[in-house]
Amino acid sequence: VDTLLHLYHLQFDQTLKSIEEREFYQSMLEFSRAMMEISREQYETLSGDMQEAAKRNAAYFGVGLKCLDPAADVPAMVREMVSTELEHIEAHGGFAPSPIFGYNEDYSQYVPRGHYTRSETLKRYFKAMMWYGRLTMLLKGGTTIASEEQARIQTLQACLIAGTLHEPDHAQLLDTWRRIYTVTCFYVGFADDLTPQEYAEALAEVAGTSFE
Repeated sequence: VDTLLHLYHLQFDQTLKSIEEREFYQSMLEFSRAMMEISREQYETLSGDMQEAAKRNAAYFGVGLKCLDPAADVPAMVREMVSTELEHIEAHGGFAPSPIFGYNEDYSQYVPRGHYTRSETLKRYFKAMMWYGRLTMLLKGGTTIASEEQARIQTLQACLIAGTLHEPDHAQLLDTWRRIYTVTCFYVGFADDLTPQEYAEALAEVAGTSFE
């Protein structure tokens, strides 16, 4: 029985490794770049808290993009934030305030492990997906974790992302997200946090489906 379970585990791990290296790395690279550019465009057209939310989204996707492709360029207005986040990620120094989100993040978690140590592509993919998986856009503030202002901006960030993905012009981006999320769920389980789908449903209930 132990032998069969061990062989099953090896096969399970190998199939995930193959999917991530051959398919998902490139998909996440293109997704990150597209979402960063959309966020930059939103920053140039919005104002107030919405503009700040778009700026932080550009930085958020910029970090993911740079993890996947260190040579990629990011918008000037977020370059410093992205650079500082990447320094924390590469230093693996433990808890430190995130320049983008404000609350403490455990940067020791970004050390590639398991099958993610087997190639440079997998190492980069691991860091990017760890970044996307760990950072949370908070709904509630006024605590020791984040202020009400920080939580409001982060909720707007999540709404902008969900709204963008559910626009007809960006159907391909939503399809990419759903494809990667569905397969990842099969291997490692569902997300603990709210997803773009759940935010989109809440937006539609509160503001209708045809709001700008």
